[in-house]
Amino acid sequence: PKEVLSSIPASMIKSIEVITEHGAKYDAEGVGAIINIVTTDNTVIKGVMGNIGVSSSTTSLVPKPNVWLSSQIDKVTFSLNAAYNHMSSEDTKNSSETIYKYKESGTELYGTSKGTNPGGLMWLSTEASYEMDSLILFTAEFGGYYYDVNAKGTQTVQMSDAMGNRMYYYASDYNYPSFRYFDFSGNLNYQRLTKRKGEAITLSYMLSTTNQAREQHISYYDMVNAPINYTENISNFDLSFIEHTFQADWTRPLNKTNTLDVGARYILRDNNSKTNQEYVGVRSIHSDLSHITNVAALYADYRLNIGKWGARAGMRYEYSHLKAEYKDGSNPDFSRNLNDWVPSASLSWRPNAINSFTLNYATRINR
Repeated sequence: PKEVLSSIPASMIKSIEVITEHGAKYDAEGVGAIINIVTTDNTVIKGVMGNIGVSSSTTSLVPKPNVWLSSQIDKVTFSLNAAYNHMSSEDTKNSSETIYKYKESGTELYGTSKGTNPGGLMWLSTEASYEMDSLILFTAEFGGYYYDVNAKGTQTVQMSDAMGNRMYYYASDYNYPSFRYFDFSGNLNYQRLTKRKGEAITLSYMLSTTNQAREQHISYYDMVNAPINYTENISNFDLSFIEHTFQADWTRPLNKTNTLDVGARYILRDNNSKTNQEYVGVRSIHSDLSHITNVAALYADYRLNIGKWGARAGMRYEYSHLKAEYKDGSNPDFSRNLNDWVPSASLSWRPNAINSFTLNYATRINR
């Protein structure tokens, strides 16, 4: 996030808002606050403007490019934000030393670790819009993040009794030949305004997907009374996630002081994970899990604004269907149907343009 925000010119940002009382419009699970970055409007650019940069370090001569571009030509706008960062072995050298002292027994656990994790990471985000006329607007956003590193190093562990005598000791070499992460998200939106000021109908679709993969190999040696009975640990982990979201929103000003928001949302989440872990010569563990969640939601949100005072009250209903399948047979499959009513309310007073006081009530759910 730091790199993404630092590449946007300050002249393009109008304000940054932290919204803690977001009402019934947003999901009842996992949303604590929203950071809303408002960019400048009514900016007319004939052509393309932006920043392009390249950097490197004394420990890695591989260039690290970054780009931010923006254009607005007639009814079409477009922006691009992207960067790549190469991490060398020298850049990622790390070491640590830890000591745990157990008060009751007086024993002491001492550990050391040192290693490197060279690799590369990159991210990309784009936005585009087309204003067909003064009432119809199409927008799209796409972005992703990717990294792949090869972590390796050594570790030592020693446990000593209260007199300082060694109880056990072992050393290990670890290697992650592939430690990869990728995510991609995008959304398409259609907005239709009416001749009533402030009234809008919005239809949206969002796609979000993530893939993680990790290979790990740990070898143990110089073992003295070690609390493990194997000399190698080999594991492979693969996780994939995809989510489809469909939403419809309608904002209707009833008059100058009263506004009503209503809408509906449907979410399909599909998680799959596979893990293979082998304690060489002792045992193997295999898991294959599929977890699907369907969420259907309806909401209504009422807002009142009179001078410096504002009030808000909303209700959200969410129906959830959860289903998990253990394809490896390690656990019985299960499913659940959940029905949740989620109320919210707030009262605010803004004495001036830079100060506000809010009394807020909100509820959350945890599936």
